Amino acid sequence: MRCGLVVGKLVAHPCGRKARTVCGRCRTPICERHTADGRCLSCAGQWTRPEGVVEVSWQEMFDFTDAELSVFEKRTQSPDQALHRYDS
Repeated sequence: MRCGLVVGKLVAHPCGRKARTVCGRCRTPICERHTADGRCLSCAGQWTRPEGVVEVSWQEMFDFTDAELSVFEKRTQSPDQALHRYDS
């Protein structure tokens, strides 16, 4: 069982840590980090669900334009010109 408290500022998602207990009020599985007085932080009034939940499909996340792909495929002329040691 995994913690079900919604976290994340950029992309809201369930916490996912191993749940240690369930909230005494809403019965949501919760981890030690998100527990307060036997309740989840939301029910205890110490947590606000992130606003502006972004829902993006896997296809949208990896659907790049030709211009974006060309940046990934761009290579420098020699290792001396590389910005980072992993660039080639």
